[in-house]
Amino acid sequence: MATVESENTVKVIIRTRPTQHFASNNIRINLSDDTISIFIPRNQKEGLINNQKEQWSFHFDKILHNVPQEEVFEYTMNDIIKSSVQGYNGTIFAYGQTGSGKTFTISGAPSNFAYRGIIPRSISRLFNEISTKPEYEFNIQVSYLEIYNEIMFDLLPEDGKFLGERANIEFQEDNKGNVIVKGLTKHKVTNEEECFNLLFEGESNRTISEHKLNQGSSRSHCLFMIQLEMKSKIESTEKIMVSKLNFVDLAGSERVKKTGSTGVTLKEATYINRSLTFLEQVVVALTERKGRANDHVPYRQSKLTHILKDSIGGNCKTVMVANIWPEEQFLQETLSTLNFAQRMGGVVNVASVNIQLDINAQIRKMTKEIKELKQELAMHNTLANRGRINYDPYSPSEQKAQMEAAKKFLVGQSEDLEFDSVRQAKELFYQIRHIYQKVKSLNKGKPQSQELPEEMQQPKVVEKVEEKKEEKDDKKNKKEEKVDKNKDKDKKEEKKEEEKKPEENEEKKEEEEEKKEEEIQEEQPPYVPEGVIPDKNTAFKLYKYESQYSKDTEKQMKEDIEKLKEQKNTARELLEKSKELKNKIEEIKTKLNDKKQNKLNLADEMTNVIDEEEVKLLEELKLKKEEYKNIVKQFNDYKKQIYDNKEGLDLMKIKYVENFEKWFLQKYNVSLEEHELRLAKAKYGINIEDEKEKEKAYNPDEEAYMNAKRKIQTIKRAKKNEKNLK
Repeated sequence: MATVESENTVKVIIRTRPTQHFASNNIRINLSDDTISIFIPRNQKEGLINNQKEQWSFHFDKILHNVPQEEVFEYTMNDIIKSSVQGYNGTIFAYGQTGSGKTFTISGAPSNFAYRGIIPRSISRLFNEISTKPEYEFNIQVSYLEIYNEIMFDLLPEDGKFLGERANIEFQEDNKGNVIVKGLTKHKVTNEEECFNLLFEGESNRTISEHKLNQGSSRSHCLFMIQLEMKSKIESTEKIMVSKLNFVDLAGSERVKKTGSTGVTLKEATYINRSLTFLEQVVVALTERKGRANDHVPYRQSKLTHILKDSIGGNCKTVMVANIWPEEQFLQETLSTLNFAQRMGGVVNVASVNIQLDINAQIRKMTKEIKELKQELAMHNTLANRGRINYDPYSPSEQKAQMEAAKKFLVGQSEDLEFDSVRQAKELFYQIRHIYQKVKSLNKGKPQSQELPEEMQQPKVVEKVEEKKEEKDDKKNKKEEKVDKNKDKDKKEEKKEEEKKPEENEEKKEEEEEKKEEEIQEEQPPYVPEGVIPDKNTAFKLYKYESQYSKDTEKQMKEDIEKLKEQKNTARELLEKSKELKNKIEEIKTKLNDKKQNKLNLADEMTNVIDEEEVKLLEELKLKKEEYKNIVKQFNDYKKQIYDNKEGLDLMKIKYVENFEKWFLQKYNVSLEEHELRLAKAKYGINIEDEKEKEKAYNPDEEAYMNAKRKIQTIKRAKKNEKNLK
């Protein structure tokens, strides 16, 4: 349920990318009233007389021109973070052409604490807000979603998925129309550093590529989600406030001619532009509804629009940051972005405090009420001079007694059925119906000239029914055993064939590996002009060519990676086998429980006697359990080996990176970090010295951020090196 509704339009903020080639003749920015004007001369090829528009003017909530990251955060997320701990949903998303600075705005640059973006700053501010509310108990969960080529991926797979596959996931809507991402992992966090670890881990798994306009272009839409649950520690209430924060980094729109995209990159661009077009259609539909709530809004045209249903025109406080690149060559892209941003400013959201009921608290309350009602009934019976009546379900021994009473009545040994409660009457009629159905199934196909079969008059009717049932079960079990044996034979034959193949292809693999090594050795180093310090990627290629340490390390890592693959494949097989054994064990247990229950229901005098079939089932159960235990042990051993080998490989990669950084310093007399800062200055127009001073003077949140950053950067470098090797 939701309460405290408030209407508000989507807040739209324009951020300009710093550039030395600002199109001052075409773009006018007035910071005093937050307006921006665009002038694009008519195309002379269309003739002297044409109706082509030349000038446009826009007004927004705020224009951020050449401002630092801290100011961007204050204007965008400060109020939303405060609202989130009051039960309101919040969303911020960055929109704009490729290379305009969306990812820098949302996530920040990796090299420096002062460059951190909206997400890490929001995490710090959120935990600061939580610390001011000791009267509440908070449950915080984090997820990271990627939409790549209209397929959704979990960027933070569970720890149990140690084999590292990224699972394809889907979403669905509940009966209230809320979008639920099915299969997306939620990680519980208790502090900033845990949250930063997950953020940076997810970022390292993102899909990026390179084209003419952007060396690190995001090729997918990414959503970092934080879910909060707040429950009062003081008030005894079943109500829980629930809110979510969505941080959306949209992939950049691009013109293929300008980016020079081909092959896979072209396919990615097609999907990106298509999803952004559908997003624009949703915004147009919302702004043109004019209060008509029943008008269709095409949310389901794409994964992106579907998952943003709550954020755009729904229950949410939403901020859009429209990033522009104010250079003359990008005037058309800038105009397109501003037009879309203006439409977005007309979208109305209805934000409400989200309140849910605590299911566990409700169960505890209902259990207490049932107990109290039973006590009241017992007191009422006592005052009415009635015997104590039990309202609990019948035990097996009590069921047996009622079965005997029903049998006596059916065979004519007793004229009446005596009962002193509705509970007892229900149980007696249940037993009569059960016996009748058993006899009816036994006499299926016989003429029904008499109301009850003759066998009903026999005292051993139940035993005969049970005997026939056991015969059927034996036949069924034998058939299943034959099928299982045939399956096992087929599997063994397949396994033998698979084992032969590696032996036959072993020589070919060795020849291919030798050829690859020769190719690496013959590979020429990249050309770097004298006196020029190359970027990190080029320098790394040169290092691989010059350093013997690099060649030896890469060879060793290749061997370790192959070994790791083999171990993972074996672990997969063991895991599947353990699942099959577990299912088989459950089947045997079910059969045993069914037999036991049948004996109880039929009031069999031989209930405690184990028949031949049960003996076989128990022996099979013992063997399967022992086999399952051994398989699980093997699996855990392999899992530990995989973990140890991965850890060793990671350490090797760390040393590899450290050696590369030492080589870079010796060769160019400058650290890699300092060189990256200089490149950042050239790319983003940042004054390095000013940022360093800000960093020194900044707050205590730095430790948690930097600890998490260093940890994930190490993993990221290791993954990148592993990718280069492959």
